[in-house]
Amino acid sequence: MSTRGVVAVGTLKRWKGIYNHCDSYPTYLGKNLYEHLTEQTVKQGKTLAEIGAAILTFDDWSNYINGGLCEYCGKITSEAHSIGGEIFGVAKPGVYPDPECKHHLHDPLDEAEYYSQRDMKKCTWLEWIYIINAAASVIHVLDLRRGPEPSRHVGDMTFTATPDFKVLECGATFERCCHMAWYHFPEIESDSRQSRLGTAEYLGLKPLEDRHYACAYIINGKRYVPTGSGVNGSYALRLNIEGPNHSRIDHPDPTAWYESVEGPDGRTAYRPVSHFTTDHREEPYIGVTWVFPPTKVNPNETFVSRETVAA
Repeated sequence: MSTRGVVAVGTLKRWKGIYNHCDSYPTYLGKNLYEHLTEQTVKQGKTLAEIGAAILTFDDWSNYINGGLCEYCGKITSEAHSIGGEIFGVAKPGVYPDPECKHHLHDPLDEAEYYSQRDMKKCTWLEWIYIINAAASVIHVLDLRRGPEPSRHVGDMTFTATPDFKVLECGATFERCCHMAWYHFPEIESDSRQSRLGTAEYLGLKPLEDRHYACAYIINGKRYVPTGSGVNGSYALRLNIEGPNHSRIDHPDPTAWYESVEGPDGRTAYRPVSHFTTDHREEPYIGVTWVFPPTKVNPNETFVSRETVAA
């Protein structure tokens, strides 16, 4: 899944920028942008204003980094799109698989569309925006993952000290973190019960109420462990889907989520573990208890069932 963003020039109130399709989070695009600007200013002697003006002559960040050179046809033009499977992923440096543009397209570079502050509400797919403010000699960082409010300005990258890119991405106290907990806390082993926990849940910043973080289920008094796959009951009903060990889901409940689980006897089967409410939330299925692992703030397992949710 792409993490989409914008590299822009201007101020927090007024800016203009170009699109970036993948890996736009601070620990990747933010870091690359900072290093690029540092190299251009220190080694090339350019000003931030000059670099910003150059960026806005392109339609896409990767196209800017490549100097406008298309890896598929070798032309200096706009970012390639509508790329056919015949050439996707086969281009090599200096070898152009589609010089006649039969399997990919380019829009006229002089008709490139740019993003601005007016696009923050309508372009809900954007997650990160970096604004090069030449007058202030900073890069403003905006986090749009939870909406376009002005408070999404989460920090600035200055050139007096190397920024902490992880803090920009996740917050000083992980208050904005979307990573799994093991990303930040090496004490969590990849095969442990805690490996499915998000950082916020591990730190107690969010309650344990999402079925995805359960490490086990108690069904009819027996403990079952999820094996990593599942299916919507309505989907299983339509297709008469076959489960693990060639077992079938008999009379699937279309309002349920079926998880592949391993029982005490070592056998694997699909069992209904959650129920979809009318407002598209999930709650424990009748007779099922979700088991959440210990966290940083609670050394014990947490048990959630219909009864505990109601209480």
